[in-house]
Amino acid sequence: MLLYTTSYAAHHHNVLPSPPFNLYFSGAGIRGHIIVTTRHVETEAVDSHGTLILGCFDISESLELLRRAAGSQNIEGAANTQAARELCKAMGNLPVALGMAAAYMRRCDVQCLEYLDRYIASEKTGQTLFGK
Repeated sequence: MLLYTTSYAAHHHNVLPSPPFNLYFSGAGIRGHIIVTTRHVETEAVDSHGTLILGCFDISESLELLRRAAGSQNIEGAANTQAARELCKAMGNLPVALGMAAAYMRRCDVQCLEYLDRYIASEKTGQTLFGK
């Protein structure tokens, strides 16, 4: 995961424009952050100033993040635990993606198994889980 500080707030996955990033993301003069997540980092293409390169979570870290963020009640039981493992794998153990999934589970009061079913259905239909 790359964290680049500039005058904009956004999150992008697998978008790695050529530096400088602020040519692509201009704001209204308010300092913010751009988080670019990718598994394809070409270090020559990334300005190292203000950039933090992190490794991916392993499955145990992903499950712990999901449990804490979604609430342990949404991960309880064998079926939900297995669904959580599948969800972590489907989301590539990316903390930002898992955090969004956990927030959805909490907000919509759904357990992990139900969320995984909705996620798989949305992937097949191309529709988003978050509405418009």
